[in-house]
Amino acid sequence: DPSRSPLFESVFIVQRPHRAGAGESGAQSMSPLEVFLLARPGLGFEVEGLTLEHFEFEHRVARFDLVLFLIETSGLLSGLLQYNKELFERATAERLCAGFENLLRGIVARPEARLTTFETRSQNVEERRSPESQAAKESKLGRLKGARRRAVDLSEVSVVTAEPLREGELLPLVLRPAAEHVVPSAWARANRDLVESHLLRHGAILFRGFDLSAASEFERLAESLCDDLFHEYADLPREEVGGKVYGSTPYPADQAILFHNESSHMHCWPLKIWFFCETAAETGGETPVADCRRIYREMRPELREPFERKGLLYVRNFVEGFDVRWQDFFRTNDRAAVEARCRHTGMEAEWLEGGHLRVRKLCPAVADHPKTGERVFFNQMQAHHVSCLDPAVRRSMLSLFGEENLPRNVYYGDGSVIEDGVMDAVREVYGAAAVAFPWREGDVLMLDNMLTAHGRNPYTGRRKILVTMGEMIPGQAPQQ
Repeated sequence: DPSRSPLFESVFIVQRPHRAGAGESGAQSMSPLEVFLLARPGLGFEVEGLTLEHFEFEHRVARFDLVLFLIETSGLLSGLLQYNKELFERATAERLCAGFENLLRGIVARPEARLTTFETRSQNVEERRSPESQAAKESKLGRLKGARRRAVDLSEVSVVTAEPLREGELLPLVLRPAAEHVVPSAWARANRDLVESHLLRHGAILFRGFDLSAASEFERLAESLCDDLFHEYADLPREEVGGKVYGSTPYPADQAILFHNESSHMHCWPLKIWFFCETAAETGGETPVADCRRIYREMRPELREPFERKGLLYVRNFVEGFDVRWQDFFRTNDRAAVEARCRHTGMEAEWLEGGHLRVRKLCPAVADHPKTGERVFFNQMQAHHVSCLDPAVRRSMLSLFGEENLPRNVYYGDGSVIEDGVMDAVREVYGAAAVAFPWREGDVLMLDNMLTAHGRNPYTGRRKILVTMGEMIPGQAPQQ
């Protein structure tokens, strides 16, 4: 639309007059706007050597919807408001000016008060003092005093509300549109710092009710919150939906995916993950989450200490027909290239009889968050330890491969066995911290991957959850 400014439609300018230095004239150090505003009648503006006369002229064309100029002189503010007559009546413009003046007077009278406490509407004295108006105010005040305080305090004019999913639970924080036609990606980009602060506080954010219906809209939302989404994922084969969006981890629907921090056993991992519910399961299929800070705090010291001191050793045997092939994982058939990649990423590689490959990776079980500095229990033990398999599956796998050649397993960092009882105790802590909720189509769940572990419950019926991730963090070996 060539009749409108493409970048902004309202302008607010505040200027203070420059003071002339030695050898300068006052007029040379001021802009034409300053001279224009200061030369208005009653301001007593003078410049040595110049005769100034205020010239009245009419602006017939407004370049923007609203333009407010303010200039300060001698401790006073003088202003000029321009407005588009096709959008505003003169009485409306006058009310805007009066309301702004009320706001400024309130700020001067109470500079320590919050902006949301000031009155911006213009009311005449009789209206403010009328019994009906006073009674209405007292009634409103009574309702406010009796209202339950929200866990998250946002401005009344916010187009998005925020509150915990369940009272007393830190995560997830639920963001919902409070107005019609909120474009989630545009809102998120404009409020990126706010979303980041919520994420670091709560660990998980649920965007609900934003009317997202397509993978492209989901990707735009994630891109508005992360400059560089990760577009290569080799740990498990995934269906690429488009752009940098993937299908969720392929896994039997009747089995649960246990709690884990995504790719925490790899040489790098995503700090942020987004899940988008395109189709909710008929029953089940929730994505439970657990606060890793809470897990670290509530784990018994004697249980936590060996993990913190030794770290974890993840062992993976690439066996044809089980899990992903090493050729697909490393995306090459060249053994030398695989060995070079392993050296670069801190993995130990060993070629076995029959062309099989075994890799070992030493990783932390406990880590410090790079932004908050908080200590978190951060690992993928439950996805690897043999005790977490279904008992019948475990017996079958051990009979086929033996413990040393299992496709996946995990040990303490020194190679010693993590006892089944230890893993049972670890899973109990996760279970106590777990929060699950039914998916609704259009939901987007955003996680800080180090602050929050996630899983997936069994389900029936068709289920389609899309995933994208970003802000990759390089892995670190545990401190010995």
